[in-house]
Order: sequence, then structure tokens, then C-alpha cells
Amino acid sequence: MPSIKRFLSKSLGMLLMPIDLLAKHQVKPPRLCGHSTYLPYLVDNFNKPGKHILKIGSREFSDTAETFHSTFYNAECTGIDIIAGNGVDIVCDCHKLEEFFQANTFDLVYFLAVLEHLYAPWLMPSQISRILKLGGMTFHETHFSFGSHERPWHFFQFSDMGLKSLFNSDFGFEVVDAGMSNPIIGRFTFKSSRYLRHRIIDEMYCHSCILAKKISESSFSSWDSVDTNALVSNTFYPPPKKMNSQFANNSDQCI
Repeated sequence: MPSIKRFLSKSLGMLLMPIDLLAKHQVKPPRLCGHSTYLPYLVDNFNKPGKHILKIGSREFSDTAETFHSTFYNAECTGIDIIAGNGVDIVCDCHKLEEFFQANTFDLVYFLAVLEHLYAPWLMPSQISRILKLGGMTFHETHFSFGSHERPWHFFQFSDMGLKSLFNSDFGFEVVDAGMSNPIIGRFTFKSSRYLRHRIIDEMYCHSCILAKKISESSFSSWDSVDTNALVSNTFYPPPKKMNSQFANNSDQCI
């Protein structure tokens, strides 16, 4: 059954290729650390003697899999996960990093496909900022559009702007690179609401990521005090395409 499903999926994909070619993507892919380029970038910059690296969610799913320890063989590596397994040095909840590691310990803190499984991801920036050295970097790749998985521990999905909002300057971070990659075209199935059935959905991307550098110690006090304008580059919420012009001119009064 899975092989038949894959065959039908690929066949449908071939039929929809003209739609792929016509699609225009508003979001730019990452310049440095895309889905296919992040590992060479991280290895080139951090696989060096004296570098301390923390990988969150380091458990490999088979005992023969290559761990990140062997990838960053010149650096000092620590792998943590909420479940013991191959590649895991410390079993811990990453929401509580400060209970396990001293401040200013690591040159690089990163995780892959983990953020969507955290019940309180807004706690991570302060935790990571605390244990990251000044000048150190943090990299995260997660999903923007993806199927539900590992339920019930699948809580959130993130755009590049969502990641920028999390790792903001109040926590001492400067965004080096961010974006979304691996575009997807989806459709509503016949089980959807009648008015949505079989409609095509574009502007979906499988992966979103952020690479940020710690340039100062955290000054974060609460999410209420975060400068929203800084997060969205002093832009405003886009008006609806068919908005009445009179209302559009007065839309700033509603913000």
C-alpha cells in the first residue's frame, strides 16, 4: 500500500508540474543555511579544536546512524535529548537548559526538527542566550508546512518571521540568515468543507530556519515589552486586497 501511494503521489506531481513552473514564491530561501547547505556551513565554522557545540535533540533513530559527534569530530560536542539513545550524552528537558549547563558555555547551539515538538518554544531564546558565549551562534530548522507527526507531541509550526520573532534582539540576538525553502503545492481533499474541496494552495514551504548570533547579553524582561516594530521592520499588517480605499487610508487608526 505505501508503494502504491508513493507511485500515485509522484504521478500526480508530474501532472501538476506546469503549476509548479507558474508558481511565484514570495519568500526567499536562506542565503547561508538552507535545508541542503546548513551542515557544510556549520562544519566549516565550528568543527574546530576548542569549539563547544550543543545539539538539542541529538538522538539517532538507529544504533548504526552517524551521530553529530562524528560530524564535528574536531570540536567538543554535547548531545541532549528527552529520551536516551545513540548520540545522547545527557537526558534532559531542553526547556530547562540553565539547570544543566553554566552560562557562556557553548559556541554553537542548534537543533533540527525539534522546535515544533516543544510545548513552550518561547522559553528557548532566553535559555539558549544564557548558555551561549558572546559571539556564539544558534541555528534552528523546523517546519512551516508539514504533516502532523509524532503526536501528541506536535505543537507548533513556524514561518521565518515566527523564528525571527522568537530570537529577537531583546535576547541579545542578531539575525544572520533566515528564510523558508522546499516549496510545496497542496490541495484540499474531498473531505474538506464543500467550498474548499480540491482548491490548490501555494506559498507553502516545508522548511523554515534561522541562524542568529549572540551580540549582547539578554535584556529581556517580558514579551509585553518587546518592540513589535523592530520584529517586523516597521511594517504594518497588510490590508485585504479588496479593502475599501477610505478604510485603507484610515487603517492605521485601527492598529
